[in-house]
Formats: sequence, structure tokens, C-alpha cells
Amino acid sequence: MASEANATSTTDVLVVGAGPTGLTMACELRRHGAVCRIVDKNAHATDQSRATDMQARTLEILDHMGIVDRAIARGHVASKIAFYSGGRPIGTLALEVLDSPYPCILGISQHATEAMLAERLDELGGAIEREVQLTSFRQDADGVIATLRRADGAEESVRARYLVACDGASSTVRQSLGLSFEGLTYEEHFLLCDAHVAWGFPSDESAIFFSDDGFLVALPMPGDRNMRIFVNAPPEEEPTLATFERLFTKRACVPAKLSNPGWTSRFRLHSRKVDRFRVGRIFLAGDAAHIHSPVGGQGMNLGMQDAYNLAWKLALVLRGRGRESLLESYDPEREPLADLVLGETHRGTRMALLGNPFAKTLRDTFMGLMSRFEPMAKRMLATQAELSWSYVDSPIVGERRRSVLRAGLDADPMSERATVGEHFAFGGAPCAGERAPDAKFGERGDKRLFDVLRGTKHTLLLFDGRASTPHGYARLARIAARVAPYADVVATHAVVPRADVPPELAAWPSVLLDPDAKLHARYGAGAECMYLVRPDGYVGYRSQPADEDGLVEHIENIFA
Repeated sequence: MASEANATSTTDVLVVGAGPTGLTMACELRRHGAVCRIVDKNAHATDQSRATDMQARTLEILDHMGIVDRAIARGHVASKIAFYSGGRPIGTLALEVLDSPYPCILGISQHATEAMLAERLDELGGAIEREVQLTSFRQDADGVIATLRRADGAEESVRARYLVACDGASSTVRQSLGLSFEGLTYEEHFLLCDAHVAWGFPSDESAIFFSDDGFLVALPMPGDRNMRIFVNAPPEEEPTLATFERLFTKRACVPAKLSNPGWTSRFRLHSRKVDRFRVGRIFLAGDAAHIHSPVGGQGMNLGMQDAYNLAWKLALVLRGRGRESLLESYDPEREPLADLVLGETHRGTRMALLGNPFAKTLRDTFMGLMSRFEPMAKRMLATQAELSWSYVDSPIVGERRRSVLRAGLDADPMSERATVGEHFAFGGAPCAGERAPDAKFGERGDKRLFDVLRGTKHTLLLFDGRASTPHGYARLARIAARVAPYADVVATHAVVPRADVPPELAAWPSVLLDPDAKLHARYGAGAECMYLVRPDGYVGYRSQPADEDGLVEHIENIFA
């Protein structure tokens, strides 16, 4: 139970833990207009590199937050992933095939990530309260009562409407709730080191080396030839520079000189997940909810995206504009992705540790084939970059499409009816629950959809399609009128495949001109259709043709 304290304060959300997950949560809550406090028991931010790989989807999130340029300026871009076995190259994956404005892996220290997010939080009017520890809490029907203890021993009782636990793998909140954290601990021991590496390999390449006695991963970091080195090693090995130099030379099969060591660590790996991500008014995110192998560089990204998923939902509910269904969707949307990451990282770790010669040959052959077969490579890279993660089974997404039997065989400029080809093009475009990809549009093709989606509202895109008909424009006008009562939470845009605004849309506040129809093509909008994109950049609802009743039903299910 929370003890009686000298003073009582209130806040909308109490965020516990100021790592990348907690800072993303606090920034997004503030950006969406919610009042929050973020506390951390440590006196200072980490001065270690720790989590380093930032994937394409996380960079897109930072783009939406308006700080991606800061991240890139502080990091090091890797544009390739190369695989070697016994010193022999077996395949290279070019990240340029990723469908993202950021087709890369950004090597950036956790220290730099936290500093960047703390800067953004300060700009948004927030601040980290350091040396403040959550000692106890309880919840009732209206919120959470938490006791905070400062370094001088003073205690404060805080009433928050919600509490978000971002307090890491040893989460005090998770343990106090009595939640299980089931999984496994790997038998192997691992070593990690950040160092300057003098060798002849490209500086924009993440390299993975398989050898008879283990694996070695070398990831580019900021600075000239600085690398993150990750290896498995016998338990008696110490994380000294001499150890890493010997293992590097042996497993990479090239002479390498290591110097200027930074953070070094020796550790065991765990793969665990909490049994639920929400208990009443308390939510768990990041390492408090899931931990796994660092193979694939997913951990920090998964946690930051937990926060990005939850923050806008909390903000809407706190404003009285979101229904409880939004908060109920957090667990069913994020828990399956945690399962996915735990499974993928476990398989990747086991593949790197293979001992059977036949199994090693199969692995090496598979990696070689994959790098030469672009569709397979794109699919694997999209998963690692987290671009293919989706919420298609979420309870708060939906779509409507007419049967292909109602499609026409030929395009009719006087009809809004989709052709068979347009029907299937829409089917192959981002569906409800999938990430809304960026696309160029405008008279010079220099405008980006991500710039339109960057706000804190839902974004309704009403695609005109190839046909320009009076009844089509009338339907778009009716939809806009039906959505008008939600203008504070939904931004509406007409999208036309023309270089000028049609007279019928002259009074509309926002018309996006798409004369080359690239935006239309990216969204399978050859015929009239609509997309409602959530603030976190995922498609919440779509329909072909634009279906006002279905849209309003969806909106009324999520907005109060």
C-alpha cells in the first residue's frame, strides 16, 4: 500500500523509468497534450552505449516526432548487412531495398538517444525527476496512488489517473503486481565491447561472422571505425581488449587491431515476456514487459514503439475524446509483436550458435540464397526493420470492400466503380492495421505524406481516384460533413490525381494534389477510396469505395 506522505499531488500519467521507452512515452504524452510526470531512481542518465541499433521504423517514428535529423546527426548509418562463414563471404543484404525514407540501421549509443529525447521533452515543457524512486502503489477505480521517495528520504504521495511502468527488466512495478515473467535463460555466456577497429572492411556495413567456435557481430558506431562487438565466449573469458582482439581476428579471419575500448560487459541472455501488458490503470512497456536476445537489434525499438502505440490512446482518453476500447487495444496490439520478436531473436541466436556441421552448411547456403533472391531478402529485412509489423488482428481496426463481382471490366470515366484491376490493387495496398507508408506527391513531387501525418490527429485521406464525377464529389462532401464534429481529432484531406484543385473542392480546407498519381498508386487508389490513418502511423480504417457509414461507425467506436 502507498504510505501516507507529507504532500499530495496529481497528474494524468506517472511514467516510471527514464530510459528510451519512458522518455518516448513522456515526449509523446506531452506532444499529444497530456499532463505527465516521469521519474527515475538514478541520479544521471546512462553514460554507456548499451542499446545501439535503431531500425527504420523507429527512425520513422522519430520523423513523426520531429527529431529524426538529430538522431542521424548523432549516429552512424549502416546500409548493408554482410554475412561471413569461416572468413568467407556468404551473402550481403542491401538495406536500400527497404520501403522507407530511412533504409538503414542507425548505430547510436543509448546515451545519445536518451539525451536527444530528454532535449525534446524539455522543449515540450517536461523534465525528468531524477533520484526519485517508486516505493509502493495501489490503484482504485479512479486512478493510481503512488508513493515516491527522493534521495533525501522525503516522500510524496501522487495520484495519477494512469501509471506506465518503463522501469526495465527488474521492474519494481511488474514485481509488485505479481505478474509472471516467463521464458528462458541461455546457457551460453556472451561478451560485448565498444572499440576502435583497424581493419579493411567497409565502414557502412554491419558484419556477422560465423565460425567453428562461435559467432562475432561487428556493428558500426559513431566515430571513425568505432564498432560494437558482440560474441559468445566460454565462461572463463574476461571482456578484456586482448580477448576481443583475439576472438575478432580468429572469427573474422582477418587481422584486426582494437583500441580505445569503451563500454565492455559480460552477461547471460534471457528471453522472457510478461503474461499481460495491462493491469487496470497500470501499463507495462519496454523491458518491463519483455526482454530477449540482442541478435537483430530489436529491443530498444520494441520498447519505444510500445510507448508510441500507447501514448496517443492515453491522451485521447484523458481528454475525454477516446473510448475505453483504445486502452483495451494496447495488450492485443503489442503482445503479439513481443511474441514475434522473442521468437525471431531466439531463432537468430540459435542459428548463430549452431554446432552441427550439416546444420551450419544449411545455414550458410540459406543466407547466400536469400541475399541473391530479392523478394526473400526484402521480406526478411522488412521484418528486422519492423516495417512489416502490423495490427491487422486489432479490435480497433477495420475495412470494407465490395465484392470483386461488383467490379467493372473496363474503366469508365463517368463512373466511380472500381475495375477488377483496381479492386485487386486496393487489396494489395496497406490494409487496416498495417503501417501507412510514405509517398511523394505534389506538382513537383517534392511533398511527403509523412509530413501530412506528422500531427497528433487521425488523418482521413479521401482519394478521388481516376474518375471525376459529380456524384463522387458529392459523396466526398457528405463524408467530410459527417466527420466535421470530430475536427479536433480528425484532419480531413481530399487527394486528387490532378495538378489543380477541382472547382467542386474549391472550398475544402485541404486538397492534396497528386498529378503523377504516385500517392494514389502507393495506396491502390485507382478508384475512389478512403484511408483513416492513426496518429501512430497505422491504418485504422479503409474502404473502397469511400463508405461514410462504415467510417462513422468506426469513428464512433473509438471516439467519445
